[in-house]
Order: sequence, then C-alpha cells, then structure tokens
Amino acid sequence: MIRAQEIHMAATVDRDRQVVYVTGAIDQKHTSIVTRIRLPESKSNVWRVVKAETNLTDSSWVAWQIRLGGDCRMVKDSKSGFSQQFRNCDYVGDRNAILFSGGEVRPGEPVLKEFEVAIGEKSELVMSHNRIAREPFEEVIREKLLEGFGYDEPVVEMDIPVRFR
Repeated sequence: MIRAQEIHMAATVDRDRQVVYVTGAIDQKHTSIVTRIRLPESKSNVWRVVKAETNLTDSSWVAWQIRLGGDCRMVKDSKSGFSQQFRNCDYVGDRNAILFSGGEVRPGEPVLKEFEVAIGEKSELVMSHNRIAREPFEEVIREKLLEGFGYDEPVVEMDIPVRFR
C-alpha cells in the first residue's frame, strides 16, 4: 500500500442537511484511491455525498467506480445517483459499489457525482475510487463495467481533512 504524500482532497460536512461535500484533484493513473472521512453523530445514518474532482492525468476517464468499505453501504432503493458527466449511475449490490458510465472526463476537466450512503456505527465514510481510462476497444470497457475494475491496482490511502458546519 502506498500512502499519499500530499493531500489533494478536502471535505465539508453539513450536519443539519446530512451532506458530505468532497472536492479535490486526481493526478494518479492506475491506482485505487481509498478515502476516509470521519462523520459526526447524526439523527440518521443516511448521508448524501457530493464529490467533485478534477482530472489532472493525461488520460480521459470513461467510467468511475466507487466501492464502499468499512461499515458503509449503498442505499439500496435509492435512485438518487447523479453525475453531470456520466449518463448512467448504477448501484451494484454484490460489489457494494456505485458505477458511473456513459460519458467522458477529459484531462483538466472536473467530474461531479452525487449519491446516498448508509453509515454504520463507526461514523466513518470509506470509499475506494477507480477510473477507467479510454481504451482502444469498446469490448474491453464493457467487460470491465460488468466485472468491476481496479482490484489489482496499487492503493493510495487518504484521511481527508474535514470542516464541519
């Protein structure tokens, strides 16, 4: 496991609305980025996550997978997943993942994603982020979407600094 040398992400937690806002930039290719965000006690265990990252790599991203870890779970019946850059948002139960596809984020562009998660007793949001860069063959992309991706990549782990409001 590789530890991030510099922090490229920050979070703000709105306690009243139960929203976690995460912003940052990604300059790493072929890595799985694991983020951890400590959350305060709350009236409900369901939180809305709004994430915006800028692509600082030299590759276009054509899909994004967020796997939830720790005692985090996706909200099963939620149809609230959204991305400005990707047409499709699928909750994949057997992977405990949210999959965004059907779009493209070019180098230098930001990507915006929204979704809901249920947080367990530890009050920590744990997410693993993986991206698919543009592949020369569409079949390769389809295969990765069906099977999942990023499982064999090196890991960069980040404890994200949080501001509460």
